[in-house]
Amino acid sequence: MIEDNEVIIYSKQLKLDVVIPKDKVWDFALAFGEAFKVKEIHSSEEPKAIDGYYSHPFGYHVQVTVHISEEQKFYKFLAEFCRKEGLPVREEDLKVINPFA
Repeated sequence: MIEDNEVIIYSKQLKLDVVIPKDKVWDFALAFGEAFKVKEIHSSEEPKAIDGYYSHPFGYHVQVTVHISEEQKFYKFLAEFCRKEGLPVREEDLKVINPFA
């Protein structure tokens, strides 16, 4: 129970920049939205939007935010997306980072 004037951390978010080929940005955004649907107060689940994207010499940076508890889910999603699209992904980019280690 929260006490009066108590400071708490309400939520922890993980923001990721994923570099992806330009021709796969829209596919990635659609797949991400479906995989991380958001429950709206007055409606059913809605696809989650990406935070943004910008040009990069090797593709595009696509920015997404997930709850810290969904970190492993995101890496599994990314691995599956890359497998389906025939895109290579570095194994070290698919591992959960433990900030408490």
